[in-house]
Amino acid sequence: AAHTSQADADPVTVAGGAMDRRGIPLLRLILSLAALLIIYVDPSGPDRHVAFTYSTLALYVLYSAAVYIAVYARGLTLAKPAAHWIDTAWHTLLVSLSSGTNSLFFFFYFFDILVASFRRGAAEGFRVAVVATVLFASAGYAFPQAHSVELNHVFLRPVYLLVFGSMIACWGGLENRLKRRLALLKEATVPGNPRFGVHQTITSALDKLRDFYDAETCLLVIADGADGEHWLYQTRRGDARGQNPERCAPEMAAVLLRPPFSLAMLVERRSVLRPLVPSVYIQDVVTGGTLRELPESARLVVSALDADSVATVPLRYHHEAVGRLYVTGRARTFDISDLDFLSHAMHATLRVADNVRLIDRLASEAAEHERKRIARSIHDTVIQPYIGLQLGLGSVLHRLKEGDRLVETDVGRLLSVIDAEVHRLRHYVSDLKGMPDERIAFMPAITRLARQFTELTGIDVNVDGPANLALSDRLGAELFEMTAEALSNVRRHTGAHRAEVVVRRTDHAIALRVENDAGGEVQPFDPRSLGEHAHALGGSLDIHRSAGTTAVVISIPL
Repeated sequence: AAHTSQADADPVTVAGGAMDRRGIPLLRLILSLAALLIIYVDPSGPDRHVAFTYSTLALYVLYSAAVYIAVYARGLTLAKPAAHWIDTAWHTLLVSLSSGTNSLFFFFYFFDILVASFRRGAAEGFRVAVVATVLFASAGYAFPQAHSVELNHVFLRPVYLLVFGSMIACWGGLENRLKRRLALLKEATVPGNPRFGVHQTITSALDKLRDFYDAETCLLVIADGADGEHWLYQTRRGDARGQNPERCAPEMAAVLLRPPFSLAMLVERRSVLRPLVPSVYIQDVVTGGTLRELPESARLVVSALDADSVATVPLRYHHEAVGRLYVTGRARTFDISDLDFLSHAMHATLRVADNVRLIDRLASEAAEHERKRIARSIHDTVIQPYIGLQLGLGSVLHRLKEGDRLVETDVGRLLSVIDAEVHRLRHYVSDLKGMPDERIAFMPAITRLARQFTELTGIDVNVDGPANLALSDRLGAELFEMTAEALSNVRRHTGAHRAEVVVRRTDHAIALRVENDAGGEVQPFDPRSLGEHAHALGGSLDIHRSAGTTAVVISIPL
């Protein structure tokens, strides 16, 4: 499973994980070996407890080598919260044994702060910076250099350590937070099981958002495009699973949706320790402007939520206002950048929910179409022949009543009809079981898919192919899935307004071409999943790009 998840991850995530697991132990080993080599070449470094300092540094080298070997050979790692604190303890011991504030081991503290910040975030990095500064200053004052004291080192080095350590903590925390955000967005854009439906998809996304912020509550009110009513989704701290969504009363929906749909808001309660910090930040998502005064329409909602910190963003989909998200938490849970991130996360969730809704709709319509087909087949294959058999038996009975006993020929003919119909029924049952020789009407299915795709997305799709094209059940299903995925890629990765599906068949292969106008395409997209799908069928995938169009061509041998 680990190999599978790594293969599915993007290259940046894989590289970052490898650096975290293997790069840090390697850097620790290099630093310790470099320090040992330096004091060996220049013995003036440790001016007291020389033998003890060499022994301690040698033990630190052995510790670093053991951790490195454990990671590479056995796949074992130290617990991340403990690793940088263990390094800090080692480095403090080396500073105490050597030259105090003049010690060359002073620079090792920056390694500890870097590891803590990029692994655990800004808060952990700042804690390590403060503790390292206190330990370094204490060691320098408690164990001063024997012969001379350099005041610039005594006073400036702790200041440098605290200042630069805090800067490293901020940058490392930012990088850590961005990685976590990307991971959450990746989870949000992966469709769940369509059988669970749209409600489960949205509830799962809200659960992940609440866990991400360790928030108290996530509350989403959103319009149902089918009937104009609103749904209310809630997830709370302590709930094993999010609550089932419920129809939102019109009065409650009116209150929750009263704040203007153009405003994203961050509201913090003023505290005694932070009386001058603004408690309200409001961003106009349409104009990009900012406000500092909470609208009266939002005061009632914020007061009712009764939380130390509230972040709320409007939801817009297909350029229409569809709902609003509220996330509540402890003080300083959110910052200004979280408003944009919440908007991106919920927009991604709505796109996934739309895909799930489309798949569910297609599955329902396919099931309905199949039921109608089976009903027609039963009527033609079973009922009609038995009506004929009924008429034949009635004719034989009538002749017997008339005294005609020469009905042997008619009875034999009826038996032949029964044998033929039994054979047809057996063949029909085999067809229902999906025997390999079943043929399906492929082009009507693609035409229905294109029409439904256009209705849902507004992207005009033209279908071109032989109307009488019939394919085996398996190949038709595979090509149908690839067509649906290619159209989904057009929707998700381009700003196209038109697309075309072209199907051509030769004696040896069938070619599927999905083309779109290239307007709005930010960067070339590589449909890796489609390529793997085509290769699994023994075919190939090619991408043709020109100034105005992009086309994906799939060729499957017959």
